[in-house]
Amino acid sequence: AESGVVIGNFTSVGGLLRDQMVLLDLTTVPPRVSSTWATTSLSSRCSDKAWDSWVRDVAVSPDGAYAVVANTGGAHLGTLCDSAARFELNTRSRTVGPTWVASTGGDTLLSVAIAAKAVYVGGHMRWMNNSLAKGKAGAGAVPRPSLAALDPVTGVPNSWNPGRHPRGVGVSALLLTSSGLLVGSDSDYLGNTEYVRPRIAFLPLSTGVNLDSTAAPASPDVYRAGAADQALGQAQRLLVISQGAEYIWPDPVDTGIDWSEVRGAFAAGDRLWTAFADGSLVSQTFDGETVGEAQVAAPWADPVWKDQQTGSATTQTYLGQASTLANELADVTALTYSGGRLFYIKSGSTALNVRWFNAESGIAADTSAVVRDVVIPATTTGLFVRAGFIYLGDADGTLSRRTLLGRTLSTTKVVVGGPGIDGVDWGHAVLFAAHGPLAP
Repeated sequence: AESGVVIGNFTSVGGLLRDQMVLLDLTTVPPRVSSTWATTSLSSRCSDKAWDSWVRDVAVSPDGAYAVVANTGGAHLGTLCDSAARFELNTRSRTVGPTWVASTGGDTLLSVAIAAKAVYVGGHMRWMNNSLAKGKAGAGAVPRPSLAALDPVTGVPNSWNPGRHPRGVGVSALLLTSSGLLVGSDSDYLGNTEYVRPRIAFLPLSTGVNLDSTAAPASPDVYRAGAADQALGQAQRLLVISQGAEYIWPDPVDTGIDWSEVRGAFAAGDRLWTAFADGSLVSQTFDGETVGEAQVAAPWADPVWKDQQTGSATTQTYLGQASTLANELADVTALTYSGGRLFYIKSGSTALNVRWFNAESGIAADTSAVVRDVVIPATTTGLFVRAGFIYLGDADGTLSRRTLLGRTLSTTKVVVGGPGIDGVDWGHAVLFAAHGPLAP
């Protein structure tokens, strides 16, 4: 390794201001403090009466690209207290900020370990994805007693949820091996008092969740559903090559979905996700022609944990709450997904909203943001992403596209479809991109 990360109760290292976290250049002897990397994100005050230093563990990703810090300190809005936070190590700045922050809502994190497809955190927590409450489950909170696996890209929890109850002081050590995860704690049980594992437990990776690709397809077909000229439940399959619809399949796909209630749809991996006006997110397998059984995502109500008392407050259970996205969906007019993010537009607004989303677990981040300096026509009725572009269907029937780079969007709009271009009315329909059976 060319660099290493150290955390602790310091405010300077080697004569340079470095508050609680420092990046070291390991190519020199002795190691030298990096003069081009620093963060001020750990300078916030947490609970003055309890903690002067509140970082508890750090791990570096296998490729050395980033580090994740696990923190205690008491929940304070706008800080990294009681959270896990990812920092990019290849950035050159003296004010490096976190790529994402995964909050517990007031519970201590003590340990972290990083695998290729998951960031494992341990501690005394009751929930994750919980930045909107303190000491209780806020909007978006999902039960994760003592252990959680976070998506490395988004920080949003995966569905992996072995749990550890009673929680005691917490999981103070995690060690990742080639075959599994070693868990060191102060209690005798893993699960909900199910497995006797005094102080040390081992969780085989082979029994974890299926972390196969949940990425949006790069060069898919495009489907148009819910338009006035279509029968209920039908989606029209189009092949988009460069501009507009180059070919329209004569036989529509019968999805069985009531598209009149759908606010947006997208594909991730082999599943089609639909967002409904009642706030629900539904996923189904989809191979381009056949739609599988619908599964409603309710990750905040894990059946193993939702009725189990936490032990921290009278009658309090691990039951979480639906994300704020659920309340927004009634006003959403178009929605799509790319790079671990949901992009969506709300009625009467010209803002493009964005929030992290984990397509493996169906968990939407507890907070959202607005893509700055981007104005979207309020008449937009459909969105999809394809080959590095975000496409916008407008109420006037046209289809335009803009370049999508991460969470930023170009201001240049190019009209590529519409009644006068390809003969397709792109307005007033749900648009989504997915691999069809004969996709290029």
